[in-house]
Amino acid sequence: MSRPRTLLLTIDAFGTIFHPRHPIPDQYASAAQAFNLPRSTITPARLQSAFKSVYKAQSRLRPNYGRADVLRGQYGGPRQWWAEVIRGSFERVLAEASPTKRGEVHIPDGLVQSLLDRFASREGYALYEDAGVFF
Repeated sequence: MSRPRTLLLTIDAFGTIFHPRHPIPDQYASAAQAFNLPRSTITPARLQSAFKSVYKAQSRLRPNYGRADVLRGQYGGPRQWWAEVIRGSFERVLAEASPTKRGEVHIPDGLVQSLLDRFASREGYALYEDAGVFF
């Protein structure tokens, strides 16, 4: 009896085929500096902690990048999902640094868009050297 032919192979490309060019919290902090957010407040360590918390909350609120709501026409999908994670991460860092101004925190739309664009391109990621043979 012959073996069935493999018809589909799936992999998680992140960390397998490509990786961040620089640590993600460093890239977030660098982008924030371009928008004049306070360097002393927006640090990679604070961003990493905030990102982890916001990412987990967003994953619980809208699992699978909000797919169920997207299918019902009630949500914008992965780009909106990631925009909310980015904005929430910065809001959390700024609010924790200045709790009395919690409702006054403003994250520039341009910052969110620049990070979305960076991580949707080769600017944010690089292929591992041996990934080329995979293709």
